[in-house]
Amino acid sequence: MKRYLPLLAALAGCSLNSEQKISCQTQTDCLDGYACAGSICVARGDGGVTLADAPSSGDDYGVVQPLAPATAGVSVVGDYYTLAGVSSTTGSLACAMLAHEDAAPGTETALAYAKVDKGEAGGDTRCPSGSFAIVDDPSCKVEPVTGLRPGCAIYKRWDASGTQVAYRRAIGGYVAIQNTPVGQDDYRCDVDLSLRFAGGVTIAKTFSFDYNPLAPAEAFCVPQ
Repeated sequence: MKRYLPLLAALAGCSLNSEQKISCQTQTDCLDGYACAGSICVARGDGGVTLADAPSSGDDYGVVQPLAPATAGVSVVGDYYTLAGVSSTTGSLACAMLAHEDAAPGTETALAYAKVDKGEAGGDTRCPSGSFAIVDDPSCKVEPVTGLRPGCAIYKRWDASGTQVAYRRAIGGYVAIQNTPVGQDDYRCDVDLSLRFAGGVTIAKTFSFDYNPLAPAEAFCVPQ
């Protein structure tokens, strides 16, 4: 029976009574020796919170922190998919992170992005007009080859050493995109992004850019 004691002790650390549950929103919701991470009371270890640390696991880990967008962007992925997201970083690094799902910054930064499927009749992939709901689905994760599944959104964060410390799927939200002609060769793309995560954090941003539909390699990354 002794081998079961650590499990019993862990369960005792976050009680299941009506006043304090395993789920949490702030540190005060957890007992001493436990920390609120990703809306769950988890045991502290070696002076820090014990969390999964491998993005390849596909499991959520780390904490979603409020993000002040410094860059917003829309990029094309494949024939029918569009990425729309925001980053706390500026410059070419932020644009590269928003355009490539497997990019790693090597420095401290955070981003959140959604993938939408414009469909065969959805218009220009760089600015597919429509309103796209973000689903709350455990299968929403970045796969090695196919990337994020359409209809999903992800939050990622790295510390100052370039180590990824958070990977969380959104539990709801939307991406609304409006494509409007503004001249003979130019279009205006208006993007309204709102992504909800566990713990009560919402990352939202509205932004716009003009583009030429005859310039297929044109990138859309907008400093905020």
